[in-house]
This record gives sequence, structure tokens and C-alpha cells, in this order.
Amino acid sequence: NPTDMAFEYTKYYSLYKLFDVKIKNALFLGGGSYTMPNALISEFPNANIEVVEIEPELYELSKKYFNTNENIKNHIYDGRKFVKNSNTKYDFIFSDVYHSKYSIPIHFTTIEFFEEVKTKLNDNGVFMINLIGSLTDSTPSFTLSEIKTLI
Repeated sequence: NPTDMAFEYTKYYSLYKLFDVKIKNALFLGGGSYTMPNALISEFPNANIEVVEIEPELYELSKKYFNTNENIKNHIYDGRKFVKNSNTKYDFIFSDVYHSKYSIPIHFTTIEFFEEVKTKLNDNGVFMINLIGSLTDSTPSFTLSEIKTLI
């Protein structure tokens, strides 16, 4: 089923609906199991859904085990470089890039990256990012630092 999520957190991609955006162009930075792009293309079958994934084997695995829709455009490339070089404006960009289970590559955490993403969004476009961390300030929090970087 294309709307089944491989992991619990992936269902939160649908929070874009809070912004009443109609998706014609969407970009996922990091493919993971491709269940989020799969679910989105089932909602918007005529949309241009692109995934940038640096690990070449994930796309083939997602087609084999998660029935990834063949209309999803897959790019084997570094997501930050892709954003920088893209001429497309997106209605939705979702960043889900990890170097390890809890580590985001540093070049996806900077003001410059977020400014670049902003230039690729349509006027009412939505940008979401998957961050693993704590919202408490009792210990140093990467999540709170990242929120400060975003605003």
C-alpha cells in the first residue's frame, strides 16, 4: 500500500496540509524508504515528485520492498548541491538527511543552506525538516540550536 509508512515518524510529512498547499512540485532530500514521496504521489498523482538520495542502492531497495512509484524522479546526488543547482521552484521541500542514526551532515544545518532552500520555494511553499533531539534547554540541544538557525 503506497500510503503505509515504514517508520512512525514518517507520517508527520503530512503536516504540510496545515498550510493548505496544493503540491505540483515536491522535493525530498534523503530518500530513506521512499514511503513519504510514495504517499505524496498517491495524493497528487500528477505532481512532479523528486528525491535526492546520495546512497545509490536505496532507490532500488525501495522499489523492491516498498513498491516505490516509478513516477518519482530519483537523483543520486548530494542534496545540498542539488538544491544549489536546481532551477525548480517547489511547493514542498522535506529534508530527511542523516549521516548516521542521529547525525545530520553539517552542510545541511547552516544558515546558508536554509537561505538556499528558501530561494527554491514557491511563495506559499512549505519546508520541513526531520530533526532528532530534545526541546528542553536543560542540556545543550541541537534541536533548539537548529530552530534558532532557521529563524
